[in-house]
Amino acid sequence: IIEFVTHGRWSIHQIVKHLIQTTGAVDVHLATWTITEEPLRMLFKLKNEGKIKGLTCLFDNRIKERTPKSFQFASQFVDRIGLTKSHAKVTVLENEEWAITINSSMNWSKNPRTESGVIICTKESVDFHKKWINHKINANQQTN
Repeated sequence: IIEFVTHGRWSIHQIVKHLIQTTGAVDVHLATWTITEEPLRMLFKLKNEGKIKGLTCLFDNRIKERTPKSFQFASQFVDRIGLTKSHAKVTVLENEEWAITINSSMNWSKNPRTESGVIICTKESVDFHKKWINHKINANQQTN
């Protein structure tokens, strides 16, 4: 378990990019209240480069109204999207060798405020978060 505080100097997408440099290609499951263009472009690039094998996203159901352009962009390349009433912020990275959960206060956006969280490197944590994310997505899913 690694605990962190950002002091507004970096955001979740920067953590994920850094971790993928260590882990190699991963499947990603994430839940966030909102997502903006900069982190989406990073996800798009990593997916096109083969560094993200599968991408599953659970968004708050009001994302279409709050950030419609971001939602439209995500809909073009995210493998599975679910919408539900949610304020959860968790990201799971997984491959044959790595199982990483990032559970934090950060949305998938630039975070100029102090944010905190934990990185947990256990299969049990990854399985727990994937299970509830997939359950919510299966209830209301869009597939590309």
